[in-house]
Amino acid sequence: MEPPGCERHIRAAREDERARANESNALRRPHHANAFTLIELLVVIAIIAILMGLLFPAFKAVQNQARQTQAKNDLTQIVNAVNAFYTEYGKYPIATNDNTIGPDNSGLMYTLRADPTAANSNPNANNVVNTRQIVFINPPYVKTDTAGNRRSGMSPTDGRYYDPWGTPYRMAIDGDYNNAINPNPYTANTGAGPTPLNIGVIARVPLDEGSLGGKMTAQTRFPETDWRAKYFGPENLSATLPRVEALTQLTPAGMTLPEMALRFILANPVVSTTIIGMRKPDHVRQNIATSDAGPLDPSLMAKVKPHRWDRTPKRWSD
Repeated sequence: MEPPGCERHIRAAREDERARANESNALRRPHHANAFTLIELLVVIAIIAILMGLLFPAFKAVQNQARQTQAKNDLTQIVNAVNAFYTEYGKYPIATNDNTIGPDNSGLMYTLRADPTAANSNPNANNVVNTRQIVFINPPYVKTDTAGNRRSGMSPTDGRYYDPWGTPYRMAIDGDYNNAINPNPYTANTGAGPTPLNIGVIARVPLDEGSLGGKMTAQTRFPETDWRAKYFGPENLSATLPRVEALTQLTPAGMTLPEMALRFILANPVVSTTIIGMRKPDHVRQNIATSDAGPLDPSLMAKVKPHRWDRTPKRWSD
């Protein structure tokens, strides 16, 4: 039963008024569901700042470790390049006595890179030192070639090789060939202490290009196309064989001459790597077994040491 006409109209008017009020409130009510308050924003910024403060030292440590690794790789390449130059020419590049090359290392780098430029007082101008124009090392150029910003590479302007921190590399070369650097950069007087830097020495040509293999004789000859034909010519071969024979007489029973030579080298605690040729799988097994055997007995070491042979570059070694 419907309400009387008057009441029906009053109820309809109230419902209509209520609907308009709700619509008006909806238009005026702000929507905050998807917005940040100023306090919330400041809290987020503070958290980000704290995280950055925690992570920054770790990032710097990783970055410094990467630089150290890069520097070690660069120095290894320089050492290999200098030794390769010695193997090729029978002498070290530009060094005539014990001297430290650096911070101006441009002369050494020009020589090892076979760069004939006359800039920066290049000792290898027109390749007068590296006459065969062999590129022994080819590092990248620095990304920014301006003073104070040169890092990790060669500078085309001053010819120097820079480390990842922006300092030119310094190298000490045994220019008088006495197996010592004078002054020694790793003595206690330089702050290095009784234990020098954590470095490793790479021993190259441990068997003297094969003579310590014990198989050469006075009749040994190599093809003219083999570089050993020049190295083991009459002058060197005749001087080498008696020394090899003397060492053979010291070799204990059950040990070969190559094994004794390698273990003699590995007895030096600073030697971390020995580069030796291997032509057969059996050679690899023998070399591993020799390395595992450790250094020679001290008494045998004392007998071998007097057979040290100090040599100077000759025509046949060039």
